[in-house]
Order: sequence, then structure tokens, then C-alpha cells
Amino acid sequence: MNVIIFAVGKPKTNFFDSAIAEYQKRLSRWVKLQWRFFPTSNKAEESKQLLASLPTDAYAILLDERGVQWSTPELAQHLEKLQNQATKNLIFIIGGAHGVDDSLMMRVDFTWSLSKLVFPHEQVRLMLAEQLYRAYDINANGSYHHL
Repeated sequence: MNVIIFAVGKPKTNFFDSAIAEYQKRLSRWVKLQWRFFPTSNKAEESKQLLASLPTDAYAILLDERGVQWSTPELAQHLEKLQNQATKNLIFIIGGAHGVDDSLMMRVDFTWSLSKLVFPHEQVRLMLAEQLYRAYDINANGSYHHL
């Protein structure tokens, strides 16, 4: 399964880069994590670009504060289910500062909230990379996550 993270906006600092790279390296045991960055614009244009870039066969998960919150084990179960269904492309979407419009909201397969709190996009990228690593490690019966 290809795991691709679509993120609006370029990283503004390199503060989180080494941590993100570390989790990406750790994830490489199980999955290839790819990043695709989209330019900042307005909500409608950003959503249009994201929507146009989604492969038709992709399972898309939008990160949005209004979404459903999962525990890490629930994330792991969801990833395992997608893997068992032979999902080819799993795409996580981190929208722009003003969110995404309804056309993209209607296309995604699931809307996930990391928290009711709002975080800077670069921090969300790190948190997502770490949670993906943690979930894949749970599915591999690893020792990173303590149940």
C-alpha cells in the first residue's frame, strides 16, 4: 500500500524536519511514506488542486478538527483493515489554514480529527508521521506502543 500525505503549504521552518524524517525512516519497514505539498491559495483553489490530484482508486482520509477522533489502536485497526482489503493508495490530506470546501469533504472516505485542539500544520505533519509509525508498530506486534 502506498501511503501519501497531501499537505497544503510548504514547511516554513526545519524545526520538525529531523523528527519527521526519523519516523519516515522507521515506517519504511512496512510502508513507503510519500509527501506531496500543494501551494497555499484560497480554500476553493486548494480544494480543487487536492481533489484533482486524488487517484480515483485512493482511500482518502481528511484531517479536520470536525472529524471523528480515533485512539491509536483504532487507527492501527483501520490501517490493518485497509491493508487486508488490498487498498493500493491511502492518502491523508492536511488542508489549508481555512480548511477545505464541500467538494473535497464529499470525496474523502473518512474525516479524522487528531484532537479538538488546533495545531500548526508542521506540527500536524509530525504528529501524523509518528501516529502512523505507532499504528504500524502495533500491527507488527512491536514494542513502541504500550497497551
